Amino acid sequence: MMREFIVFISIILISGCAGTGNNVKQNSYERQNKSANEAFKELDKETGGKALTEQELEILEEEMKSGDNFESKEKPEEGKSDNGINRYPEKKRPAAAEQKSLPDSDYPMKNGKPVWFFNPTYNGYLGAVGVAKKSSVNGGFGAQKKLAKTLAQAELIKMLRVVVNTELKSERIQISSDVYSHYRSKFRSLSVHSAEGVVKNAVVKDVWVEKETGDLYLWLVMKK
Repeated sequence: MMREFIVFISIILISGCAGTGNNVKQNSYERQNKSANEAFKELDKETGGKALTEQELEILEEEMKSGDNFESKEKPEEGKSDNGINRYPEKKRPAAAEQKSLPDSDYPMKNGKPVWFFNPTYNGYLGAVGVAKKSSVNGGFGAQKKLAKTLAQAELIKMLRVVVNTELKSERIQISSDVYSHYRSKFRSLSVHSAEGVVKNAVVKDVWVEKETGDLYLWLVMKK
């Protein structure tokens, strides 16, 4: 009995260690997702219902969860015989072509990433960054970009609420006094409830894909 107890404890410890590496990789994405959900919850309290952007995020999350089931139900690839052997040699796209197709940033780089990643208010814009991991979506570049934009919209709603609500001030977000003053004047007649609609008009200023990981970074800004 004692031996079985010791083995059981060992399995738990090994399992715990194995999961640590994956958790570290997921931290950045999970933090942003948590921040987005918190922004939506605050907006729900004030508007009395779910925002459209929140509904879009929930739909994307459901699609991601059901992605594995969808893939398992796919038909056998065309060109394969019944025993699974490929009748035709697979033509892989050259690695150079894959790298070339990834969008490069139009802005200066800092520590291996676009400068706006570290400063979303770069060039005086009120902006936010959305990051979508390559492994987090099914559907390729389009789905990845859509997820990144939805996450950026959630963060931008949070920033707009700070700008239009003087009681919150700028301690809760990283924003310079100049940018705060400019957008405070621009949206002086905007209510907290209408922040969602205004963010729908935000502009995707830049999109960048990290070549090593395939993760997509999107910079969303409000027009000056």
